[in-house]
Amino acid sequence: MEFWQALLLGMFQGAMEVLPVSSTAHLVLLHTLMGTEGSTLSFDVMMNFGSWLAVMIYLREAWLDMIVGILNFIKIRVYLFVRHKSWKNRVPGFHNMTVPYEKNNFYNQSRQHSLWALYLIVGTIPAGFVGLLFRSQIDQYLRTPFFIALALILGAGLLWLADSTAKKHYTLETMKWYQALIIGVGQILALVPGFSRSGSTITAGLFVGFTRKDAATFSFLLGAPIVLAATLSSLPEFIQTYQFSQPTIVAFIASIGSTFVSMHLFYQFIEKQSYLLFVIYRMILGVGILSWIFLR
Repeated sequence: MEFWQALLLGMFQGAMEVLPVSSTAHLVLLHTLMGTEGSTLSFDVMMNFGSWLAVMIYLREAWLDMIVGILNFIKIRVYLFVRHKSWKNRVPGFHNMTVPYEKNNFYNQSRQHSLWALYLIVGTIPAGFVGLLFRSQIDQYLRTPFFIALALILGAGLLWLADSTAKKHYTLETMKWYQALIIGVGQILALVPGFSRSGSTITAGLFVGFTRKDAATFSFLLGAPIVLAATLSSLPEFIQTYQFSQPTIVAFIASIGSTFVSMHLFYQFIEKQSYLLFVIYRMILGVGILSWIFLR
C-alpha cells in the first residue's frame, strides 16, 4: 500500500467514524476505488484504535466525571454505613465533608455521573448479544454494496424523522436507564453495514428526547467500549500478523487527527444546525450506489 493511500484511508476512517453517515460504507467504497481490498487486519485495527483513542481524549472530561462520580458515590455510601450502620433511605451527612459543591448537588451529581457507567453497560448489552449470535451471518450476507445502499437510505429516513419530530429536552444529567436501553437497542442496527453506529445511536437518542448535542455525546461514549472490545477481540491475530510498516503508522496517526477534528467540527455544526445535511448526503450516496449497481 502506498503512503497516500494509507493517509487517505486513515483520514476517511477518522472523519466518518463520528459522523452519522457510515464509515463502513465509505471505507468499502474507497477500498474498491483504490484497489486496496486486501488490506491487512493490522491495518484496520490500527485505524480503529486511532479513532478510539481520539474519542477518549476528546471526551476526557466526561470519562473523568464518571470515574470521580463512582469514587465519590462509594465514599458517601461507605461513610453512611460506618456512621449510621444503615444507609437505606438516608440523605448523606455532609457536615464533616469539605467539598467544592453545594451539599445536595454534590451527592446528586456524583450519583448521576456514576450511573453513566451503568448506562453504558445497559446500552452495550443489546448490540453485544445480537452481535455474538449473528455477526458472521451479517458479514456474510449483508456486507454488499446493495445492502449498504439500502441501509444508508433507511437510516437517513429514520434520522430525519427523529430529528424533525422528537422533543429534544433531555440531557445526560437527567438520563434514565430505559433511555440507555432504547439507545442500546437502536445500536443493533449498526451491525448492518451502512446504518452507521453513530447514526443509529444518535437517531435513538433523539427519539427518546435528548438534545442533539447530548444524543451525540452519549453515542460517542457508548461507542468507546464497543470499539475497544472489537480491538481486543482481534488482538491475538493482530499480534501474530503485525509487522511494523509505514502505512499502518500513517493510517493510525491520520485516524487520530481526523477523528479529533471531525468531532470538534461536528459539535460546532449541530449546536446551530439540524441533521438534515447528513440525511441528504446519505440519501444521495445510497441512491448513487444503487444507480451504479443497476447501470454497470
